[in-house]
Amino acid sequence: MSKKIRLCFYRPRRDGHLLDDAIATHTGFWNFLKEIWVCKGNVVKAWKIISALRSSHVEIWTPDQFVLFRELYLNVGTEHSSESGTEYRLHGKCYTSTMRGDNAGTCVRPASEIFKNPSRWFYCEIELTDEAYKWLVEDMELKVANNTGYDKKLLWKFFMPRFMAKWLKVDDPNKDICSEFCGEELFNCVRGHIYGWVSVLFIKDADKIARFVGSYKPNPSPVTLAKYCYKAGFKFYEMDGREVKP
Repeated sequence: MSKKIRLCFYRPRRDGHLLDDAIATHTGFWNFLKEIWVCKGNVVKAWKIISALRSSHVEIWTPDQFVLFRELYLNVGTEHSSESGTEYRLHGKCYTSTMRGDNAGTCVRPASEIFKNPSRWFYCEIELTDEAYKWLVEDMELKVANNTGYDKKLLWKFFMPRFMAKWLKVDDPNKDICSEFCGEELFNCVRGHIYGWVSVLFIKDADKIARFVGSYKPNPSPVTLAKYCYKAGFKFYEMDGREVKP
């Protein structure tokens, strides 16, 4: 009756990737100012929320055919290695829009290629009806098949309001930044498929999804998209399963 997806957010570190730092710092600062207002002047609370959700990139992670995101296995070592212990394999695919690598633009890649540094990622898990999940995957695959590439001018959308991006002609309707692609896909998916008493009975996240739909605004930054999910009531987790508590 249902399937889960994971909305995964990347935390930048000071490691020479200045663009990631700039996106997270700039968008985080403006969200921090907005959150101070929402928190009625409670600067400490606002800082904790934005610090926990600070991010510069987003991916939609779908499970494999067995509905697995990962599986644990016991590594007993080999004749060439004495290392042993419990490890896990990642399954499924990740969809996004990116300017990096050979797949510039809207793309899909194995999850094992994306989460090579798991300490930098956190996620929220969202339950969808089978119908909504099918629509989401088919639509994302269609966007990948019709990929028109990634224009670096799109990066300015992280640093200016949408009306200014349109005025300066850096807002290409046929191309998306990562958070715009992920946000619009999720929004359009759940808006069209989640309502109705059947969904309320069988989908435990129906009330959270309704709140997400009600608060969502187009062209979010990664931290803004994470904040929409947080405000809707979704919990966030580290890749090892520990809860992220703003």
